[in-house]
Amino acid sequence: TYQKPAPGTDLSDTAAVYAQSRSKGFGAEVRKRILLGTYALTADAFDNYYLQAQRIRRAIKRAFNSVFQSPNVLLQTPNPPTTSGVDVLLHPTAINSAPKLGDTVQQGVDGYVQDVLTTPASLAGLPCVSVPWCVAADGWPVGMSIVGQWGDDRVVLRVAELLEDLERS
Repeated sequence: TYQKPAPGTDLSDTAAVYAQSRSKGFGAEVRKRILLGTYALTADAFDNYYLQAQRIRRAIKRAFNSVFQSPNVLLQTPNPPTTSGVDVLLHPTAINSAPKLGDTVQQGVDGYVQDVLTTPASLAGLPCVSVPWCVAADGWPVGMSIVGQWGDDRVVLRVAELLEDLERS
C-alpha cells in the first residue's frame, strides 16, 4: 500500500520518498521479503543465489510442461498436444489450516512452510487459483489449488467454479 510521505520529506529525493512510503505502507513480513530479494540481487549473492534460482525455475517449468496435456505456447518449439497429460493439477493450498488471528507468528523456516505448496506454480508463471474445499478437524477451511498450463486461465477458472459448486452441494 502506498503511503504519502510524511510532511517535511524532501520530495525531490526519490530514495527518501520510497523509504518513507515503504517503511510505513508495508508490514514486517513484506519488508523482510523485499530485503531478502534485494540481497539476492547484490553482486556478492548474484552468482550464488539468483543464477541458481533461475536454473531451478527452468527445471520447475520443464516438470510442469511434462505433465500437462496442452503445450506451453511460450516455448519456441512447443510440445504437440498429448492425450497422456492432465488438464489441471489439484492440490491443497497449504499444509495446515490457517493460524488464528493473534496467534504468535511462527519463527524461522516454519513460518514459510505454510506457503510452500503455492510456490511452484508462481515460479513457473502458471495460472493458479485457490478455492475453499472443505473444513479441517480444527474447524478452519481448507483451500484447494487448481494449477493449469500457461494460457489455460479459463480452464483453471472453470474448474474452480465446478469445485466450488461441488463443495456447496
